Amino acid sequence: MDGSASAKYPPYTRNLDVIPGLAYFALATDILSNHLGGNSLPFVYACLLAGLYHGQLRRVLQSHAFIKEASYALTILLQP
Repeated sequence: MDGSASAKYPPYTRNLDVIPGLAYFALATDILSNHLGGNSLPFVYACLLAGLYHGQLRRVLQSHAFIKEASYALTILLQP
């Protein structure tokens, strides 16, 4: 590792301190994880936003899991 990363942030800096919104996102995903299997439109929106934010963080598997959960809930909502 080069010295530029260590010069940018003080020692013992956490990701929560550096990445904007990550602290709020961590709390929100904890709440979403407790409501797996939801089938309301706000749940679909929240899962889509969580999937997009995970994509921004380059967490592909977590992003796919939230988008899959949103699509499953949406298929339940769209059934006649």
